[in-house]
Amino acid sequence: MPAAVRAIWPSVYAFVCEGNGSVYTASAFLVGRAERGKTSTYYFMTAGHAAEDCQAPRRYLAEDVGRARFESDGITLAAPPQRLQGVSTVYVDDAYDLAVVKVEANATLRIGNPVQAGDQCDKALRQEVYAVGFPGVGKRRSLRLNREAKRWSTGSFVGYGKAEFRGVESIYIASSVDSLPGSSGGPVVDENGELVGVVGVRSALVTTALYCPAGSR
Repeated sequence: MPAAVRAIWPSVYAFVCEGNGSVYTASAFLVGRAERGKTSTYYFMTAGHAAEDCQAPRRYLAEDVGRARFESDGITLAAPPQRLQGVSTVYVDDAYDLAVVKVEANATLRIGNPVQAGDQCDKALRQEVYAVGFPGVGKRRSLRLNREAKRWSTGSFVGYGKAEFRGVESIYIASSVDSLPGSSGGPVVDENGELVGVVGVRSALVTTALYCPAGSR
């Protein structure tokens, strides 16, 4: 596992929506936190369509959804994946199909650091990039039937393009990272572990939403 992937791995969670006999799963990653005594507000970024599609009563963030039941010895029960309950939507950006959601939890929560955006996306152009998420999950009747775990993939940031989402034309980056239903909302980082994109699966083309500070291009 590359150092860039290892650095963000603990910060990537599944965004799970349960209800009406089915389970919808996307990906999300920590981007900020605000401490308030013994509790903290944790902010996660995900895909805009994931936040809007996930309308069932049970919405939570899960550390993993495909972890083995037993440890490597085949005898010891593995600890259940950490779950963060009570997800609420903070903001949805229709132009770039991005969203921010939040949860309130213990300030001592075992979790990774917020993923930081680089000052320029161009530094990663035509360079190797990495994505982390839950590809292949999509919609299932139950997480028990799911065998997909959190995974990482590598590809190249091949250039810029334009795409229309809900009547708004926006600039996107095009990459060759593994991009399947369930990985929407996962982070794409460069070799330094800096955020350059967010996976958005809307067509056969593998594209990621542009995520650069204004004027960085």
